[in-house]
Amino acid sequence: MMTLIQNDNDPGRSPRRDNPPPKSGRFWPMLVVALLVGQFAVTGATIYLSQNDPHFAVEPDYYEKAIHWDDTARQRELNERLGWKYEVEVAPRPDAVGCRNVTLRLRDAQQKPIESAAVNVEMFHHAFAARRQNVSLTAAAPGVYGMNPEMRRSGVWELRFTVQRGDERFTFVESTYVP
Repeated sequence: MMTLIQNDNDPGRSPRRDNPPPKSGRFWPMLVVALLVGQFAVTGATIYLSQNDPHFAVEPDYYEKAIHWDDTARQRELNERLGWKYEVEVAPRPDAVGCRNVTLRLRDAQQKPIESAAVNVEMFHHAFAARRQNVSLTAAAPGVYGMNPEMRRSGVWELRFTVQRGDERFTFVESTYVP
């Protein structure tokens, strides 16, 4: 009796089921494409967030301010010589539209109210430093100036005041916690 041995490479025989299907060779090129697409997505998200995040801010005109630092130092000396005193009061609760009453009291070195001054403030919440407001205060009484800016958020606010009366200029920065 004769036994016939079949060869696995015999073209007439159907392939075994336990053999894996032949590989197409697409895995590595697709991995490279997926990594490139992922890199573009991360880069795009980074660019978008860096340009549109209100929590991140660069000091406006920081280079000009650095160049003119001597002017800032002279202004501080002038502020000391003037001897003006100030008191800032912020309402503890916003009104229905999110505005708070802010009152500034100004007195000169002799404790007399400072009248007829132009008072401006640049203000921002520390957590949203890119959202700055520039507001002019109006005189409410002798030496008392007021404004009603939008201040919905509680937290630390920075108010940068500039007071101009004739040739006299007085500047100060007030950081205050708003409940």
